[in-house]
Amino acid sequence: ARGVWGDTGTRWTPIATGLFDVHLFGARGDGATNDRTAVQDACVAANAAGGGTVVFREGRTYNVGSTLTLDDMQRVTLEGRGARIVYTPTGTGQLLTLNSVLWISFRDLVLAYSSPTYTGDLVTTNWSAANADPSYVHFQNCYFRGTPGVATGGGALLRLNRAIFTSVRDCQFGYSNYGIWGQVPNYSNVTLIDHCTFFSINTSPAFNAGEAWTFQNCTG
Repeated sequence: ARGVWGDTGTRWTPIATGLFDVHLFGARGDGATNDRTAVQDACVAANAAGGGTVVFREGRTYNVGSTLTLDDMQRVTLEGRGARIVYTPTGTGQLLTLNSVLWISFRDLVLAYSSPTYTGDLVTTNWSAANADPSYVHFQNCYFRGTPGVATGGGALLRLNRAIFTSVRDCQFGYSNYGIWGQVPNYSNVTLIDHCTFFSINTSPAFNAGEAWTFQNCTG
């Protein structure tokens, strides 16, 4: 059983299960459709419910044509099951902004960009208008990926600004100028990087700017 669902008249939504399947919000996951609106709507619904898990289909590719904004959200988990979320625009921009969030988690996801001319930072944290530190952001078994074969493209795959209590575990970072970057002067504190692998990073796999950064069991 995958839970109990209710018909709102416009879409099916989960009842008391805490699961928010992006396909029930209109995602196709076919690697061609722009699924940005569906993924964003699923995240908004999970946040509005007081928290929940946004789920993707195993092995699917979800193209995103503009930034997914999780700013000010709390207690939302994105569960990938091996799915890929790919940022398709060229130039700058972000796949994900996590400004002033609280207890946001990512599991088993590929977070990527597809253009060799992309120069932005893929996933970023910072203050929103609320000026609250992004807190307790966790990444588990995720693959942050630029364009394969192009190590000089992009900025940072994960740029941490003003974040506190961040953990990055069992993740891979590849094909970009920077892996994890702690923004100066907006220091991020209490950051754990554990069992992560860095490869095809042109400039720096990781740069910490802040206090209590711990790197353990990492390679590259």
